Amino acid sequence: TMGFQFVDDHRMRTKKDPKIIIYKKKSKDGKGKDIAEFYIEEPGKSNKRFKTFNDVIDFFDNYRQPELEKNM
Repeated sequence: TMGFQFVDDHRMRTKKDPKIIIYKKKSKDGKGKDIAEFYIEEPGKSNKRFKTFNDVIDFFDNYRQPELEKNM
């Protein structure tokens, strides 16, 4: 596990470095309809945007963690 903890109702972050933040943000689509998207902020990398939380899960299913990989 990467050790995420809830900050509030819409944000989670890792306890250890790198400090990754996941948050949900509401906005309007091009037609004025309310939508919610999920964002990942990671130090030194560009922010990533996802349409569903399942997309976030899929992203982390393939996320490299060299410090854990070297112990395998």
